[in-house]
Amino acid sequence: NIKSENDDGIVIDFGCGVGISTRRLAKLFPQAPKIIGIDLSPYFITVGRRLLELAPQNDDWASNIEPDRRIELRVGDISKTDFD
Repeated sequence: NIKSENDDGIVIDFGCGVGISTRRLAKLFPQAPKIIGIDLSPYFITVGRRLLELAPQNDDWASNIEPDRRIELRVGDISKTDFD
C-alpha cells in the first residue's frame, strides 16, 4: 500500500490516457475525496469518461471498470495546471 502524510488529499494522475491508471489510483487511495486524471488528448479523455459511464464489469473487457464518483477526467497540460 502507498501511504503519505496526507492520505486524504486529492490524487492527480498526469498523462492518464483513458484513465486506467486513474482507476487504479482510486483503488489505492480509497480515502481520497477526489482523483483527477489529466491528459493532453481530448480523444483519450472522451473515451475514459465514456468507459466510466458504461462501467462494464464482465470478463470480455481487458480490465473491469467500477463506477467511482470521485474520479474526474480532464483535458489539460501538465505545465498549465492550477494546482498548488
